[in-house]
Amino acid sequence: MYLIGRTWRGTAVAEFSGVAFTGSVSEPWQVTDPGWGNSPDDLYAALEDAAGRMAVEVNPDPGAVNVADWTQWRIPLKEFTGADVTSIKKMYIGVGDGDNPQPNGTGRIYIDDICVVRSAPTE
Repeated sequence: MYLIGRTWRGTAVAEFSGVAFTGSVSEPWQVTDPGWGNSPDDLYAALEDAAGRMAVEVNPDPGAVNVADWTQWRIPLKEFTGADVTSIKKMYIGVGDGDNPQPNGTGRIYIDDICVVRSAPTE
C-alpha cells in the first residue's frame, strides 16, 4: 500500500506597462527569485498509531517545499517503520524536523489528494 499526496507552491506574476529605458540597453531580461519562496527545509509525513508510536518519512527531494509545480509523493507504507500502519490514529504533514518540530520558517505549501491505495498486483 502507498500513501500518496501532492504538494504545490504557487509562483507570483508581475506585469509592467509603460516601461521606458534611457541610455543603452543590450542585455536580455533576467528572471530572479525575489525571496518570496518558502524557507528551505525538509517536507515530512508522519503517522501515529493507536499506541502513540510515530513513524516519520522525509521527502527525498531536499527542495520539495520550493517546487513550483504539483508534485506527487508516493510513500510505500512499509517505509513507515516504528508505527503499526494497520492502526493509524493521526497523520502529520510538516516542514522541518519531524522528530523535533520547532516553530520557525516562512512560506506556504498546499497539500491535497492524500489517499491510501493498494499496491498494483504483481504478475
